[in-house]
Amino acid sequence: MMLLRGVKGQQQAERLLGSALSDGRLAHAYLFAGPEGTGKLTSALALASAVMCRESETWCGECRHCRRIAGLDHPDVRITLPTLKSTTPEDVAELMRNRVRDGITPLRVPGSSHIGIDHIRELEGRLARPAFESGWRVEIVVDAQRMTEQAANALLKSLEEPPEDTLIVLLTSAIQWLLPTIRSRAHLVRFARVEPAVIAEELQRRCAIGRESAERLAAASDGSPGRALAMAAEGEAPALDAAEVLRQLRDAESETDLIGLAGAVAKTEGTDGARELLAGLRALVHDMVRDAAGSDPLYHPSSDLPGWSIPCGEAASEAEAALARAETRMDRHVPAAMALLPALLTLRKAMEGDG
Repeated sequence: MMLLRGVKGQQQAERLLGSALSDGRLAHAYLFAGPEGTGKLTSALALASAVMCRESETWCGECRHCRRIAGLDHPDVRITLPTLKSTTPEDVAELMRNRVRDGITPLRVPGSSHIGIDHIRELEGRLARPAFESGWRVEIVVDAQRMTEQAANALLKSLEEPPEDTLIVLLTSAIQWLLPTIRSRAHLVRFARVEPAVIAEELQRRCAIGRESAERLAAASDGSPGRALAMAAEGEAPALDAAEVLRQLRDAESETDLIGLAGAVAKTEGTDGARELLAGLRALVHDMVRDAAGSDPLYHPSSDLPGWSIPCGEAASEAEAALARAETRMDRHVPAAMALLPALLTLRKAMEGDG
């Protein structure tokens, strides 16, 4: 029985964690790193179920421990997530209920949330007490890159000298923003982008949508099943079409036009919409570069690519990197327009030699 059943396209994570569990050499701390919507939280909960379930070699899904963990209400499996000063326990509880109900709601409070020293003190207080039911205690930290420096330094002691039968799992989509001392004290498990065909199959299974619609959503998801499922639940693809924005970028006559484009996207779409656009642009640019090099696209059918190409080379690679940096900058609370503009300028430069 697979440990990470229900998580698609993460064979490397399955092999690493499954082997550690079956060999009895599970580490006390893990760092699950990868793009948003690739199964990190689902995998952390599966790992928690595996160490507490007594009915199966991995986890049964039916016993009291498994059911309570799936319901996010097990007293020995606690989740820490970034919050605002104004966030109430009821706000967090509502997020948890939504996640349990649909399986895709991100555990994220809108706004410039963070994990502060008080969050870590609460976590350490729980670890100082005996487990309530299972003998194990599992602490899951969502968006660990949002820890303040003071909070991250406070967590180091628990990572260095954890109590027995304790498992700490840090989740991040921006590993580069974590302190090196944190990264060095947790075993890294990378979560990769998922192939569009796998995402499309999952969309058809879970959302009862047609093959063509599923393939288009999968292509627009930038390898994120969670993002694709969220778009399917909303009944539409991203509000802005990446190909149309790329056309506007190509036709821009001056830097002023690019500034206007970045501002328009930020104003009409907000931070979340800008993130979706960046993901779509990354997938589209990646496939256009592959197409120009004579390789098969990964995320789009060749027929869906624009009729012009982005030439291969250092400029194209830098453009892809710039789009990724823009997403990361927005994670660090940089306004959407300011994060978008450098990426659009770099992408335009790569497009200038398309002929």
